[in-house]
Amino acid sequence: MSYTTWTTSGDIVDIIRRESEAHTKEEIAEILEKAGHLSGKGLPITVERVGYIMREYSIPSYQDHLKAKGYLTAEEKAATLNISSITLHKWKNAGLLDCEYIKTTGKGDYMFAP
Repeated sequence: MSYTTWTTSGDIVDIIRRESEAHTKEEIAEILEKAGHLSGKGLPITVERVGYIMREYSIPSYQDHLKAKGYLTAEEKAATLNISSITLHKWKNAGLLDCEYIKTTGKGDYMFAP
């Protein structure tokens, strides 16, 4: 019995590493797709594949990069304002927050400037 292994090219890993500093996994997958990059199996690189590659190669996520710059999760920012995270999102949606915030996932997660 023989097994075939597939390896993601180093170029793709380098692109993911570079783009993770300013882009979500969803955005990285889109960047790779638009550039015509394919997985080691010759398939389009999905969001799930980007996440897998990031875990396998210990590539920090966009959230990790922002955290290193002092950005706060919704829960952390809400705690600094002594409000709930639900109230924080209501304020964000109403334009009442006086700080920068960045969408960090395709699921609607945000990080907030301290």
